[in-house]
Amino acid sequence: MSRPPLQSIQVNPDQTIVEAVAAIDRGTMGIALVIAADGKLVGTVTDGDVRRALLQGIATERPVSEIMSSESTVVDPAATPDSVLSTMLFRKLKQVPIVDGDGRVVGLHLLDDLVRHRQRTNPVLIFAGGEGTRLGALTKETPKPLLPLGPNSKPILDVILDDLRAAGFGNIHLAVRYLSSQIMERYGDGSALGLNIRYIEEPSPLGTAGALAQLVGTSGEPILALNADVVTTLNFSDLLEFHRAKQYQATVAVRELSFRLPYGVVEFDEEKLAGILEKPIHRVSVNAGIYVVEPTLVHLVPADTQFDMTDLFAAALDSGHHLGAFPIAGAWHDIGQPEDLRRAREEYGGET
Repeated sequence: MSRPPLQSIQVNPDQTIVEAVAAIDRGTMGIALVIAADGKLVGTVTDGDVRRALLQGIATERPVSEIMSSESTVVDPAATPDSVLSTMLFRKLKQVPIVDGDGRVVGLHLLDDLVRHRQRTNPVLIFAGGEGTRLGALTKETPKPLLPLGPNSKPILDVILDDLRAAGFGNIHLAVRYLSSQIMERYGDGSALGLNIRYIEEPSPLGTAGALAQLVGTSGEPILALNADVVTTLNFSDLLEFHRAKQYQATVAVRELSFRLPYGVVEFDEEKLAGILEKPIHRVSVNAGIYVVEPTLVHLVPADTQFDMTDLFAAALDSGHHLGAFPIAGAWHDIGQPEDLRRAREEYGGET
């Protein structure tokens, strides 16, 4: 579908909110540009601005200037796609006008376009060598990453690779060990999936960070690393851009979990009662098994020693490096036990 012409989403400050809504609908991009008589951008109106105005009881016959945002984020025509994408992700924007030196709109960047056409060369390391012993008989003859999850028995790893490809990642390294031949036979070099897949074969368990150390020298870019038993709606590009914008040496994705204690919790000072909390809810942030690591940290991984990502993060903190945590707001499943697999299948449409 071709994008509507820029002129179709422009209104002047004196036009009504109704006319702005019509411009937003014509553009199908959720935004109208408010242009003054001299052709300069004076503000923007999004479908969100219109909704808020209606909730506040503002009449739709009022001028659009009353609800427009006059402090809109804009970018220069010379701005690179990477820098624009970083700005949009950091500020949670779906559109950014392109404005020349005279303040006139010459184009519009859309988040979907930038993400869709962005091909990332960052190495992606997927830890797919575990035996999955907690799943019992399910993994006796099938490696956990190949257990069916989605419709038509699509395996867990297929779902992960689909999400990575959609986010622009294509340089995949699979760390394999248990029943590795099944995984290697299914995916080959990845060309059938539009990916470039290489394998790190581990004769003995070296831990997740041990596999990471084997990527030294393959790229100077941040490495995205994740477990092959984690499925999530997290946009991996969002995680990477957060890591870059904050200039962390490593970032871990985290998921908030909450649980209610079945008892009243008593607070006291020595023998003096201070209060009773009836069945309080506790909230904790847990490691989601998804990481971004700068290659400069890999020197912290000892050779020929089992060393996990949690060990690497602890060593990095001890060395004074700046590390970040990125909360996952959407769905997240760590498929460790049969009940975890059942819940994930319910969400992804597979047989339970």
